Amino acid sequence: CMKEKAKTTTSLGIGTTSILMVFVILILVTFSILSLSGAKTDQKLGDMTLKRMRDYYQAEDQAEKKLAQIDQKLFLAKGQSNFVNTLSDIDGIEIVEEERLICYKEIMSDKQYLDIVIQLKWNAKEQIYQYNKIKWQTVVTGEWTIDEDLPVYQP
Repeated sequence: CMKEKAKTTTSLGIGTTSILMVFVILILVTFSILSLSGAKTDQKLGDMTLKRMRDYYQAEDQAEKKLAQIDQKLFLAKGQSNFVNTLSDIDGIEIVEEERLICYKEIMSDKQYLDIVIQLKWNAKEQIYQYNKIKWQTVVTGEWTIDEDLPVYQP
């Protein structure tokens, strides 16, 4: 007679499968929350960067317009070596006559401005003033404070 071999099967059972599914769902929910949090932070950073760039380029545009106004006045005053009288009616500029400097600022935000310094040079051959940009720099006016509010464990 042939002996019948007993068939043994192993099954995980319903309880183990349910626990595994709950664990997988918890992992997926955790990753989705982290992903959403990261996306919101990236959007906030992008919006702040966009605002700063927009503020910078608006200030630069105004600075270039003022420089064009200065350039036009100097060009129209060809042959006149007294640049102070020529530029005296332009608002918002400071003239340092001894060093032939023209300084002005364009506000970017409540904490930043664009600082511009132009140096004039008399071209005797053409009887006209030319200029060089000495300084075209963003200056921060606010005070920087270190954020030490990290919840780090200290024994």
